[in-house]
Amino acid sequence: LVTNIGRAAILRMVSHILTPETFQKALTNYLEKHAYGSTVPDDLFDALEEQRAIDNSAPHTVYDFMTRWTTLPGYPVINVVRNGKEFSLSQERFLFRNSGETPQYWWVPLTWTKESDAPNGFEQTHPTNWMSSQLREFTIEIDVDDSEWVIFNNQETGYYRVNYEENTWKMIIEGLHNNPEKIHILNRAQLVDDALNLARADKLDYEIALEVLDYLHNEDDYIPWAAAANALAFLDRKLTSEEDHIHLQTYVQSLISDKYDKLRFEVGDADSHLTHLHRMSVLNWACRFNKNDCVSNAQSKFKEYMDDNTKLVHANLRSVVYCTALRNGGENEWNFLWEEFTKSKIQQEQVLILSSLGCTDDPELLEKYLQMSINPDIEIRKQNTASVFSAVYSNPAGVDTALDFLINNYQAITDNYGTQNALSSLLSGISGRLTTEEQVNKLEKFITDNADNLGSAAGAGQSAIESARADMEWTNSHKEAILSWFKYKINYTEPTTYESTTHESTTDSTNMLESTTYESTTDPANTLESTTYESTTDSANMLASESQVGS
Repeated sequence: LVTNIGRAAILRMVSHILTPETFQKALTNYLEKHAYGSTVPDDLFDALEEQRAIDNSAPHTVYDFMTRWTTLPGYPVINVVRNGKEFSLSQERFLFRNSGETPQYWWVPLTWTKESDAPNGFEQTHPTNWMSSQLREFTIEIDVDDSEWVIFNNQETGYYRVNYEENTWKMIIEGLHNNPEKIHILNRAQLVDDALNLARADKLDYEIALEVLDYLHNEDDYIPWAAAANALAFLDRKLTSEEDHIHLQTYVQSLISDKYDKLRFEVGDADSHLTHLHRMSVLNWACRFNKNDCVSNAQSKFKEYMDDNTKLVHANLRSVVYCTALRNGGENEWNFLWEEFTKSKIQQEQVLILSSLGCTDDPELLEKYLQMSINPDIEIRKQNTASVFSAVYSNPAGVDTALDFLINNYQAITDNYGTQNALSSLLSGISGRLTTEEQVNKLEKFITDNADNLGSAAGAGQSAIESARADMEWTNSHKEAILSWFKYKINYTEPTTYESTTHESTTDSTNMLESTTYESTTDPANTLESTTYESTTDSANMLASESQVGS
């Protein structure tokens, strides 16, 4: 019920609930007691609860707050409505599409920081208050001036999203644009990730979410950028027409321009791991959106590699160099990289090359590549064959080619990719890339005509169709507002000082306290996007966990 990322986020949350010291002692006792033995979840709960009671580190038992986090699917969004010093909180499960499921509630640890206490206030990660799983709504009072922002979930130690009413978002946006250093880096990432995913789920206007994103012009740290990259990748997949995409492309180029100039292709020996990750992300976006300097540098490095294959491309640059060179190259570049795949003995390098081979815009090469994936005489490991298909459909130029290949070769795909489960995953994956009615109708006809032969994959196919139609409906509903905002930002070149229009709180909480829920959709793992910009709703918690190991 809980994803791997979710498990890590829950354990991180528990460590801050109990305090890191109590949590570490409990884990030590747990590991020593059960060394070389088997355990069940209650064994861990017992160890945590025993140490909690000894240290008196939390007011509620571990069983009270852990049970729902480990048995209920997903995680909540906490809606915050401000009225002067009174803050009304409500919770609901965060999902993207309406599922009509029974409401469910968690024990939620609450922390917050007001502007006058920042940045030090964000260091308080032990819960200040709790929202019970028995309560859908909860009210607290905070001694705060009308003109200052309040941000909940310090350092995103709680595994939940936070939504605010419009005026509070505007105050937060003002703070992000004018004095971002007062907000902890993990909370800056949280605000970007939450805002853009809440907008995707129709819980926040996109204009507000994109104003949060726009502060990144002044952000140099990787973690908020990583949260943004996931959300921008979603928009990249939805705004696919040339007329629409140019506005996204122009805006993102302006957003990353300064970062590109600082990072470029020069990898330093003293660069931190986060700097390497930031460089990879910025270069991927710059080259993906055809920044001339980025494309020419990538092509130059690939040509040096082709001329002398002992001049290896730096490991941290290979994904962007390989993909860019093939996207802007031809058959010679493609054949060279394929030969490098056949000679490589390193699994990680093989997987990277397989994903990069799908970057070409040449439909004949893409068709050839897909045919190779079902040819038993071609040396592609069986566990990697599906990554060939996902590499092609993840390329906007390859969606039609991949769809036709799937329809014409589904039996060979089942035979060579493994099982009908593999076919189910491919159907689910490609459905997230379909952007026209013609594509969806073609896939739907294929599934209807071959339902008996598809077996268990037919059900996945029907779900894929529903998902694709919902995605198209989402795009039609949101595209105009998103493009209008991009056009405004592209054309408005004067520097902006951000101020909230009013600091009077609103008592109208109708929209904020809706009980509407949304069904979450996830893209199947694919190698290409893992090296570029895969979207995930858990990204900020994942990044927080990565950057705070041992905290």
